Amino acid sequence: LDSFATGYQAGMQVNIKGVRVDFSTVNTLIDHSEFLAVAMTLAEGPFKKLQGYWRFIQLSELGSKVQLELSYEIKSKLIGRIFAKGFDQVASQLVSDFVSRAGEVYA
Repeated sequence: LDSFATGYQAGMQVNIKGVRVDFSTVNTLIDHSEFLAVAMTLAEGPFKKLQGYWRFIQLSELGSKVQLELSYEIKSKLIGRIFAKGFDQVASQLVSDFVSRAGEVYA
């Protein structure tokens, strides 16, 4: 959506069990001595809170470990019940998709 000096704002659309949710996050790049990371915080969406990190830890010259940590709370209890397990599965799929795409690009 938008970019700035230390990161960008990105949007996402998720459909779980017929419920479509649009949200966006502000993503800030972090260059730590032991890893690179992208910190995410909620910009807009149906969450009371949404925050997390993508971490990229170099294991060797040939590989890295990718981690996604998310903490969220949905505003609506009804949507929250529907979303509970589904959103965790979406997060797992995001990591799998990221790793697959990285393999295609950097292989």
